[in-house]
Amino acid sequence: MKQILLFFFLIISSISIKAQTTILDTITVDGLERYYRLYLPVNYSEDANMPLVMNFHGYGSDAIQQELYTGLFLLANTENFVVCHPEGTLDQIGKKFFNVGFPNSTGVDDVNFATTLIDLLIEDYKLDSTRVYSCGMSNGGYFSYKLACERGDKIAAVCSVTGSMVPAQFEACMPAPIPVMQMHGTADPTVLYEGDEIGVPIETLVDYWVNINQCNTEPEYTAIEDVNTDDECTAELFKYTEGINGNEVHFYKIEGGGHSWPSSSIDYGVTNRDFNANQAIWDFFKQYTNVITTTTNETSIAENEMNIYPNPFSDFINIESDFSNLGVKKLYTVSGQLLIETESVNLNTENLPSGLYILNIENEATTESYKLIKH
Repeated sequence: MKQILLFFFLIISSISIKAQTTILDTITVDGLERYYRLYLPVNYSEDANMPLVMNFHGYGSDAIQQELYTGLFLLANTENFVVCHPEGTLDQIGKKFFNVGFPNSTGVDDVNFATTLIDLLIEDYKLDSTRVYSCGMSNGGYFSYKLACERGDKIAAVCSVTGSMVPAQFEACMPAPIPVMQMHGTADPTVLYEGDEIGVPIETLVDYWVNINQCNTEPEYTAIEDVNTDDECTAELFKYTEGINGNEVHFYKIEGGGHSWPSSSIDYGVTNRDFNANQAIWDFFKQYTNVITTTTNETSIAENEMNIYPNPFSDFINIESDFSNLGVKKLYTVSGQLLIETESVNLNTENLPSGLYILNIENEATTESYKLIKH
């Protein structure tokens, strides 16, 4: 049952936080009742078509701890976006987690949970389906990458704070280009900067997403001003620019930083206080909208009066439009291999493997790109 709580003063770690409307609710996915917290900012209305930020907690944590530890919901009031804090399930040793392939994982399908929840929230709260973003702390950062790998059709950009990718996930990932931000401390004692059996090295991870997005390999470098000399660490920003569709990869390297969320109001290990993670994440996210089309033949895309369906697809892709000549349709792998080139509005895809694909529709005036997924 849906409960609406109006928080006036919530004291955590001797800090008073004034908040707005938080909705506590559940959704049943794959036979499991799943809990989440949804934060609606002060200016929320169904007519506002607000963006949605999914904020996933770390291993052994939970939704309310992630909400309060990161404090991202406070920024939502001035920047006008909605924040959802989903909650994981218990693994084999009783720790809450999101399934990315860690030891002691169960077989829970958290990708299906997350995407089903995103669809529900977009429908129920009239949110902007082209501006859905995913971030997370530690295990939540890992899971944001898993969404980017498997369901980039739902997400416009991702950010991982102190997370990585499990090596098996890293090898199996088949992403479409997607903007990525990584924040990581070089002295992180939990998700090691140099990598281990549960996480690829952070610089390898960044290079991977730079390559996926075909960004410039020489980054724009900024030394973040050391405004807090008592936090025992410093920060650098590496921006990889001019990627596909204007995508960028941003890497905040925190020299001496620990397993923590920069500028969190709650100290947890060595916490950098030279920049605000929440503001950096939102400033990065808000640049991007999703070029993905997720439609059925009952749904039209207002901007170009076109239907591309089904998505996800299996043996075919159909294109319907009011325009008499859409031009050439080209279907690519995410690595850029051309698979189909046709002027037909019916593409036979029965021999293609599961994964993400890029559909370009080209005419003399424009080229429009769409990310589609095959199950």
